[in-house]
Amino acid sequence: MAYTENLAIIEMQEEQRSKRGVSTFSMGELECPTGQIIAADPFMQPDERPFVRTVKPGRYPITLYGADGGIALATLRIAVGTVAYWEMALCTGQNMTDLEPGEYYGYPVDTGYGCFMDIMGYRALKARETFEWEQDPEYDGDYVNGILFPDIEQPPADHVLHRPLPDQPGVAVFMSGFGDGFYASYWGMSATNEPLVLATDFNLLENATAYSMRKR
Repeated sequence: MAYTENLAIIEMQEEQRSKRGVSTFSMGELECPTGQIIAADPFMQPDERPFVRTVKPGRYPITLYGADGGIALATLRIAVGTVAYWEMALCTGQNMTDLEPGEYYGYPVDTGYGCFMDIMGYRALKARETFEWEQDPEYDGDYVNGILFPDIEQPPADHVLHRPLPDQPGVAVFMSGFGDGFYASYWGMSATNEPLVLATDFNLLENATAYSMRKR
């Protein structure tokens, strides 16, 4: 599957990634009380459509992969282990046999941000937005500038573990590559067919290498 070539960077050592112009940094842990995960532009009012594949409820570390000044990949590490193969992350109603060569499923971005969230985090996000509409007469529907950026010390930042409601799971929000587009997510699977990692590719790499490094 040619579209998984960039994902090889996840299994590389830090020195190997550095030579390819890719750096990594931790974003903390995402609370997943149901194990039903959604990847989406969190501010485009996405549908409540988690991936068909679920994980055990728990807290999972998030790692971001930077290249050429943007976020190239975002990963949610489910378990320790070596990825044996990758499969596209599908939602209900999506089928690989319906895709033409070169096509892929993913999510559209129109605000410059993507995310990982448990379905409970999604519901908290929607509840917070409803609250703002009902309680704040000055709220204009701009969640990014009105609510998200005040959560960041020095906006605009490229990532934040946003908690829409204090007693509900958070949402891992990060800039999507260089901005708007259409981005696919993939499950990294073990040899025993267990999910090890969930990754979203923001199309800043080619053959697991930053474009700036390929020009040298």
